[in-house]
Order: sequence, then C-alpha cells, then structure tokens
Amino acid sequence: MCPMKKSPSESFQQLTGAVSLSAAARRTGIPRRQVRQLVQQGRLPFVQVRGQICVPAKAVRELSRAPRFR
Repeated sequence: MCPMKKSPSESFQQLTGAVSLSAAARRTGIPRRQVRQLVQQGRLPFVQVRGQICVPAKAVRELSRAPRFR
C-alpha cells in the first residue's frame, strides 16, 4: 500500500466517526458476538451506514475502558 493512502477502515472511521462491529470487537478485545448483543440490548449506541451497523468510535473507547468488559 502506498504510504500516503489510508486503509479503508481508517477512512471509514474518519468519514463517519464510527467503526464496524468487527473493528469494535478487535479494539475492545471482546467477541464480536458480545458487541452485537450489547447493541441489540440497547447498551451500546449504533448508527447504520449503508445498511451496516456501526458503533461510534467514542462509544468503543468508553467500552474498552469499562471495567466489566476487561
């Protein structure tokens, strides 16, 4: 990849301020399935971008700091 280009996930986050469920799971270290359950339970905010469920980056940072998910 050219050093001037960003990966698609970085560009996506910059444009939307949100990350995919898979990216949220990687960043928090919890399973994707659990991230999805938190969204379904209303315990984690989400936005839909082109039909894809995404979690705001701020919520991901807060989730990774939450003691109950460490």
